[in-house]
Amino acid sequence: SILSSPSSLLHPLFSILILSAPCFIPSPSLRSFLLLVRLRLFHIELTQLFSPLVHFVCASALTMADDTQGIVIRQSLSEKLLPGETEIGTEFGNVHLITNMSAVSGHCLLTTFRLIFRPDASKYAKQGDEIFDSSVQVPWGVIYKHEESKEPDCIRLVLECRDFRNLVLTFSPIDFKRVKKSLSKLAQVKKETKTFAFVHAPRISSDKDGWSLFDAVRDFHRQQVDMESIWQFKPLNNKHAICKDYPVNLLVPRALEEIYVLRVAEFHHAGHIPVHCWTHPGSRMVLCRGSQLNPIAGADIVNMASMVTTEVYKITQVIREVTQASNMFVLDAGDEASARDNSEDLNQEFFRYNFLNLPSMQAMRTNLHALREFCLREYPTKTKKQWHDGVRNTGWLTALSHLLEGVNEVVRAIEERNSVMVRCPTGIDFTAPIVSLAQVLLDPYYRTIKGFAVLIEKEWLYYAAPFHSYRNEDRYVTPFIIFMDGCFQILRQSPQSFEFTESLLLFLVDSLYDCRFGTFLFDSDRHRAKCRATTRTVSVWSYVMENCSEFQNTQYQEDPRVLAPIFVEANLGLWNGFYLRYACQEQNQKLIKQLRSTVRSKHTALELQGMQLPALPGHLLRHVPQLQKVDLSRNYLNRLPSGLDYLKQLGSLLLNDNMITSISEDALRCLSQSSLVELRLAGNGLMVLPTSVCDLHALQVLDLSRNSISVMLSLNELKDLRELFLTGNQLNVLPVGVEKQERLQKLHCGGNLLAGFPSVARLTALTELDFGGNLLTQAPNGLEKLVNLVALRAGPNTLQNVAGFVDQLQAYRCLESLDLQGLAISTLPESLAALAPSLQRLVLCDNSLNQIPATVLSLSKLVYLDVSNNRLDTLPLDIGLLSELRVLLAQRNNLAGTLTPAVGELRNLRKLDISENQLENLPGALGYLEKSLSDFKFDQNPLITPPKSTVSQGLPAVFAYLQALLSEPQRLYRLKVMVVGQENVGKTALVRCLSSVSKKRGKADLQTISTDGIDVSNISFPWWVDDEGALVPQGAGRRKAQIDLSVWDFAGQDKYYTTHQFFLSERAVYVLVWNLAFEEEHSRVEFWLESIHARAKNCRIIMVGTHADDPRCTQPYVEQTMQAMRAKYCKRFPNIVQMMPISCKTLLNFEELWLVFQNTCLNEKTMGELLPRSYLELEKLVVTESKRRVPPILPYAEYARLGGMCNITDEKQLRVATQLLHNLGSLLHFGHDKYLRDTVILEPEWLTEVMSSIITTKHHYVKEGLLSHQALPQIWRAPKFPPELHSMLLSLLEKFEVSHYLRQGAIEGDIYSGVSLVPSLLPDVRPPDFAERWPATVDSAVHQYGRRYELRFLPQGLFSRCIVRLLHLCEPTLFWRTGVLVELPHGDKVLVQQLGTQATGQWLDVTVRGDHAATSNLAMLLSEGLISLLEGWYRIEVHVTVPCPSCV
Repeated sequence: SILSSPSSLLHPLFSILILSAPCFIPSPSLRSFLLLVRLRLFHIELTQLFSPLVHFVCASALTMADDTQGIVIRQSLSEKLLPGETEIGTEFGNVHLITNMSAVSGHCLLTTFRLIFRPDASKYAKQGDEIFDSSVQVPWGVIYKHEESKEPDCIRLVLECRDFRNLVLTFSPIDFKRVKKSLSKLAQVKKETKTFAFVHAPRISSDKDGWSLFDAVRDFHRQQVDMESIWQFKPLNNKHAICKDYPVNLLVPRALEEIYVLRVAEFHHAGHIPVHCWTHPGSRMVLCRGSQLNPIAGADIVNMASMVTTEVYKITQVIREVTQASNMFVLDAGDEASARDNSEDLNQEFFRYNFLNLPSMQAMRTNLHALREFCLREYPTKTKKQWHDGVRNTGWLTALSHLLEGVNEVVRAIEERNSVMVRCPTGIDFTAPIVSLAQVLLDPYYRTIKGFAVLIEKEWLYYAAPFHSYRNEDRYVTPFIIFMDGCFQILRQSPQSFEFTESLLLFLVDSLYDCRFGTFLFDSDRHRAKCRATTRTVSVWSYVMENCSEFQNTQYQEDPRVLAPIFVEANLGLWNGFYLRYACQEQNQKLIKQLRSTVRSKHTALELQGMQLPALPGHLLRHVPQLQKVDLSRNYLNRLPSGLDYLKQLGSLLLNDNMITSISEDALRCLSQSSLVELRLAGNGLMVLPTSVCDLHALQVLDLSRNSISVMLSLNELKDLRELFLTGNQLNVLPVGVEKQERLQKLHCGGNLLAGFPSVARLTALTELDFGGNLLTQAPNGLEKLVNLVALRAGPNTLQNVAGFVDQLQAYRCLESLDLQGLAISTLPESLAALAPSLQRLVLCDNSLNQIPATVLSLSKLVYLDVSNNRLDTLPLDIGLLSELRVLLAQRNNLAGTLTPAVGELRNLRKLDISENQLENLPGALGYLEKSLSDFKFDQNPLITPPKSTVSQGLPAVFAYLQALLSEPQRLYRLKVMVVGQENVGKTALVRCLSSVSKKRGKADLQTISTDGIDVSNISFPWWVDDEGALVPQGAGRRKAQIDLSVWDFAGQDKYYTTHQFFLSERAVYVLVWNLAFEEEHSRVEFWLESIHARAKNCRIIMVGTHADDPRCTQPYVEQTMQAMRAKYCKRFPNIVQMMPISCKTLLNFEELWLVFQNTCLNEKTMGELLPRSYLELEKLVVTESKRRVPPILPYAEYARLGGMCNITDEKQLRVATQLLHNLGSLLHFGHDKYLRDTVILEPEWLTEVMSSIITTKHHYVKEGLLSHQALPQIWRAPKFPPELHSMLLSLLEKFEVSHYLRQGAIEGDIYSGVSLVPSLLPDVRPPDFAERWPATVDSAVHQYGRRYELRFLPQGLFSRCIVRLLHLCEPTLFWRTGVLVELPHGDKVLVQQLGTQATGQWLDVTVRGDHAATSNLAMLLSEGLISLLEGWYRIEVHVTVPCPSCV
């Protein structure tokens, strides 16, 4: 009833109740009720007097409820409005904020100051999604530009803001009209008096009026400027006659006559004469600013010399005299050449010039924009290096570093008793930031909040910066951002020297953009006065002074010193708090969620590792003072987080793997107030460690590994240090006093530049010592005293007495880990065996061992042994004695032949690496390790056993093969020979001649006709083998084995290429035949080499040139041709064994060819390999079954039953056996193809007949690529192809993508009524109506999407298979041999084409046109199919591009 009664809410007694309630009412429910009352109050029209009181009480209640009970009540948007801010209409919903994570729905409110978006909390709470913890607010003044686009049911609005953020929102069309109207009226306002600042009217105390904060006379008096006798204010700029940007009164030397000032102003840009900025309180040196001299032209050049020696000299002389300076130091932001071009005399007496050669302000603006785009687009990058490189490539930090070095030059010059004048072409762009930053370094007053305000008022408003003009011309107001970033860099290095924190800098940048205050709206004092800004607007300093605590640095210590920061680029850090605050929204949400959880649970550990945070706002830590551990490892922090001083109980601070390249003394000093015992800073790029680390007296763990530290001072003050990690730095010597740290338990200093090492005799508590990776020639003295040592790393080093060093180790009865890497060890002393009871880890890599010493084999407790990169040629037979071994690393040795079977006895082995050796065979005994060995690397070995096809199937297949070897392996002397080449080059004649030579029958019958498809024949010959069946040189064995070669003669006509691809094998020798009597292009030699390379990259190739008996083939001609061919191809295709000219008629060179052919086949690694007997038994069953079955085809499930009969019951073993038989040519199975994997062809020759029956030169039933099924009885005749098989044969051809059944018009159940498309036999030319259906140009309104697949080589038959895959998805409209056009029902069209030539390059184009082009599922499926064909089947590298015009 109270909530429903406005009158009761207005009763004075009730007002007192809600005012007092939070103080004395403990009930959470009643306090929550009061919060609801608060919400009701804001919807009632209260009196002007009573409203502020209620607002204060309600706000207090909300804060207390939130702090004590975790209650979160979202305020209505109107409650947050600023004074003078009014709503534009009412709040509306159905708005979506698009982020890189998701689309967040919510409500929107438009006001005269900003656009406010509030997420729908209740909706997302139900879904469990994370949403923003507060509303998103975009002041109209921040918006630089906007773009709108129409979506199907909404309007999409993209806001590009000055403050380094982009926002994407969607609105309903009706609501967007309101937004657009506000945008056009309030965003990018040209007239400053129309901005929000002129209606913003907060109540400000009279003593906090920011407009009266600065008074030039008062500030110069503070600087102790002598305005009685040396300097004076003169109204030289009356009516702004000299310079429109300067004030009327200028501080000039009394001795300077007014006439000189007026005359010299003509020669400075916009009258920016040198003006006084600051006086050194001790030396009285003066800092001035001004512009360069204007370019002098025409008659003025004649008078320039006298001008310089009078007026300019006079001004300089007066300043020099009054400051008693020996020189005037001129810091010019430009370059010397420009100054000379302006006819300036740079040899003037009393002048010292320094030219910074800074880029133009436009270039700086470009760098800043590049930084903005990189941060928004790329953060976070995959690696820290990518981030470093990306930031550096923007050029921002490089240019900023150059400018800041100039600031240091100014400070040094003044400290050296020189007066300084800073100038730039305009007198503003660079002078304002440089002189401002110099004064921050020189004058501690300007490092206070009030002093900083005075500095900005003086250098940016009194000597005016044209903020209004900047806003219109420069989206970022770059000069001021340079100043703010420079202040951040100084504050980052000396945080305790500033009364304010980074939050003030961020607030000022926001105020620069949002037009809330009048401070940054005008071009000059005159402009400000004209608009009556001091009476009509509020100064930003009014808010700052009123809310000083928001910006106060609790660690501030007044520091009278002149600051000397390091401004080299490597020492600068990106201002993450500004540049990344809107690029890391996801990271910030996770951070807030984690902090909230920590606050509520009162956990003492804050785990923020790996969250990709660019910064940790220090003020957040004040809410978790109970923290004892903070883990910020693996983030993007570039400085020590502020606010750590709130954590008085902090014991562990982990900052590993960030980007903290420098740490200030102040930053570490603030940690001394905590009880810090652990500090980890590994992997940051630190170059120097501040001496204030010694103030951390309780420190026990200090991790500085993986940095770039070259010098460390004494650590004597750290009396309780237990663990010190210095690995991976650039230290020449260890910190003083390390050898006296008697409590030290872990000392890691490997990977440095140490040439000497202090005695460790006093470090008797050490359990871990690492001095490896240095330049030591002697081991540290006192090692024998370290009897508690558990882990020791001694290498790599160049120790002179390694044996003596190892002998010392026998005293270590507790040693568990010993690293002797890179000590040039060739043998080990027997004393090492004394470590057997404890040693578990031994590293001997990068030494000179020829064998594993017997001493090592006695270390029975070893679980880790690394002998990689030695000279081992075998592993010992006794390796099985190390029964506890879990890791064995033996890569990069000389292991050859067969791996020692004893490795199979290491049943606990988890990891084995034998890669990069010369091993040919893995023993079957390794099959015993299948269950334990999870990490097995054996690549880069010339393996024969297991076969390459088995290895390619992965580790399970390898183990299955090795286990099968354990049961009576059998040698196989069989090989496939593929004879390829163009038609009519003599392939068949060559095969017949080789067969005759092998049988010693003399000349063969050369009467041949063109091969139709593939002919398969056999060539056999005996060869010598040893007792174990291995091949030996001719005559060296006591018995012979029969060598069987299966010779496949491939037809050379183009139309057959589509089917040949199914029979090319990697387990074969290739014979490429070409006709010597013609140019090589006639035989398409390069095409055939590329085809072999695509399917069988590493197979050996014998190239044979036939018709050497032709009259054209004279000896010089043949020699020249062969030389040219070798030069052209042997380097590109290193697997070419030999090139030979021959004649089948005269048998020229046939004896030599037979020897090459014979030796090539015998030298194949697979010849005579050991195979599991069960695999060969399966082959016998396959041969038997192929004769019984018509056609010789088995479903894979039935084929698996054959495997079971041969005791191959495991699916992995069956697939290994099947792949092996496929490569042997015993059967065909394409397990990697989803269309073919369920079918096994028992007789490969039968499949060649099926395919050649359609794709043939012997009949013409296929017309224009179309096969009428009525002709099938004529093509497939009984008994080989009975009618009942015709339907199955058609399906088989479709499975192999040779043809496609066009069912349109066919009678269901009658296969002879249909038609099949055979793509490889289609006509080459496009259909006549192609141009009409696919115009060359399209209207701009038509969407077009495309992909281009660029190939180094395009295999024949690829496009035919691509066409068939497309036809599985839809029916074509037009088709030809190199293209298909499909018109879809909804009007879209898809065009697929093969373009280019082998000489100019070839590619495939997929283009979609229509309203749904960009989202076409067909285009996506087709693209996936193409990639799977190219990379999966043909194994060709593809370069995919998006052709213009199209976009995604």
